[in-house]
This record gives sequence, C-alpha cells and structure tokens, in this order.
Amino acid sequence: MNRFVKIWYDAKRKRWCHCCNSSWTRCCVLLIVVWPLVAYYVDHAMKQQETPDGSRETPDGSMETPDGSSKEIWLSDRINPYHMTDMLSQSARPVLLTSTPYDKWTIWDWSFDSLAANVDLMLVKKSSHRIIKYFGTSQMMLSKPLERPYKEMLFPAKKFFEKLTGESDGHYYYASGGIELLGLKSRDVYSEDLLREVTFRSHGSLGQVNFWIGAGNVTAHTHYDTSHNLHVVITGRKKFLLWPPAAYVSLGLYPCLHHYYRQTRYTYTESPTIVPTPIEIVVQPSDAIYIPPYWFHEVVTMEPSISINVWRYGSRVLW
Repeated sequence: MNRFVKIWYDAKRKRWCHCCNSSWTRCCVLLIVVWPLVAYYVDHAMKQQETPDGSRETPDGSMETPDGSSKEIWLSDRINPYHMTDMLSQSARPVLLTSTPYDKWTIWDWSFDSLAANVDLMLVKKSSHRIIKYFGTSQMMLSKPLERPYKEMLFPAKKFFEKLTGESDGHYYYASGGIELLGLKSRDVYSEDLLREVTFRSHGSLGQVNFWIGAGNVTAHTHYDTSHNLHVVITGRKKFLLWPPAAYVSLGLYPCLHHYYRQTRYTYTESPTIVPTPIEIVVQPSDAIYIPPYWFHEVVTMEPSISINVWRYGSRVLW
C-alpha cells in the first residue's frame, strides 16, 4: 500500500505519468492523437473480415451474422461421418448452413407439380388462424379438454397444392410428418450413408426424416424440441425466430400435462412487446439451419414452401 501511495504522491508532485514516464501534458496529447488511430485500424480490420451480408469470421473459423447466429459451409469427412454434426452440437447455437450433404439427395427434384404426380392422399391441417399450434393428444388434462385448434382431413395431393399456390379461401393449410407418409420409398430419396452424414451421434441410430409443406404466412407456434434439428428448405423461403432456452421465463411455457406442452403462451408475431426480441434467420432454398435442442423457435413460411428436416432426439424435457 505504501508503494502505491508513494507513486501517486510522486506523480502529483512532479506531474509525470508513471505508466510512460513522461509529463502529464505529453501523455494526454499522445492519447488524444493515438487513440483515434488505434480505433480506426481496429474497426478497419473487423470490416475486412465481414462479407457483403454483414457476416464476419470468428476465431473458430465460422461466420457470425449480425444477429448473433452463425453461418458455415458444411465440411464433409469421409473417415468420420459425424464430423460436422459433432461440431454443430458443440456450438450450442443456431447455425445457417450452405453446401450441405442434402445436396446429394433427390429432394431437389421435388416441386408441387412433381409431388402431385407421385403422391396420392395427404393428411392436411386446415386452420382459420395463421399461427398453428401442435395439439398433443397423449397428454393428461387436469380440467376440461380443449378443442383441437385445426381440422385434419385427407386431401388429394394435387388439390392440397392448389390450395397452397392458388387464391386464398380464408384458411391456412399445412402438412407435415414422417417422410414415409408421402408414400415415397426412402431409398429413392436418400441412402443410409447420406442420412448418416446429417445425423447427430446419439443412441446409435439414424435420425428421423420429416417433410414440411405449407402455404405462405403459415406460422408454427413458438415451441422447443428435445432434439437436434437440421432443417433444409427445398422451395420457398422460411423465417426462423429463435430464443435460447433461458427465455422460457418470458415466453411462458405450458406445463407438460397440457395439450400444448413444449409450446409457449406468447408468440413474437402476436405479442412483440411481451416476447423478447428473437434472433431472426431467413433460410433460402438449398440452405439449411441447425437448431440446438431446447432452443425456442417460431417458424414463418414466407411463401408456399417445401422443406424436410432430420431430428435426432435427446433424453430430457424442459418443463
């Protein structure tokens, strides 16, 4: 303590800066001149790392977008097929991906016309509200059961796609489920080796492949999944609004015994002043997005869209 008191006393009496051993006046002049130059060169170096869309390279080699998410090119490894999925699971944050193994799947031949020619009937959700909640039928209700917020009906695929791409009749149409429900043989879409490349290492089994087909403006209600989610857009665009698991306090979760379990009471679309500002990622056709387990997401179909995803389930459930 006495040493620091002495340094302060000497600096005050002699009016010199103990850090650079020069007069206070000279030190202040140097700071005023040098600091803006240092700030300029640091800012210039940061901008050199940025891409035209505002992304910049992070120390680990990935690209960080302005909203705090990450953007990466998929790097395949013939020796370790889980190379990229291991990296994604360790990142524990949403990642926008380009040039994924999905490029080798035959899904890029899919269109509304081609599916209409190869699929007979589809189980379709019809709703009068654009925001569609998943309705769990296996949950126990402690009070009077709720009515399903949408109607489920069988549609000829061609008629369903006409509803998506034609003039609106005041309802919102949406279909999803395991890819086997389309009646397509999995070997005609992907091989086991290709599926392994987009499967996360867990419990020694491959992931579940699902399809998602919806009209423009259809929105999946804010929810979380207990799985690693790798979602690729084939046609149309989708906007993903994302929140980390800690946001559950503000979003207001339904309890696990409720029909709407794992979903929130509020959505950003309906209550932007109540819900925290999300990370927003727009996924273009041929791009994919990785969503870690327990991350909340609200998905807006910006235009009639076809997409698929692979889930690899975890083991815990967030209340």
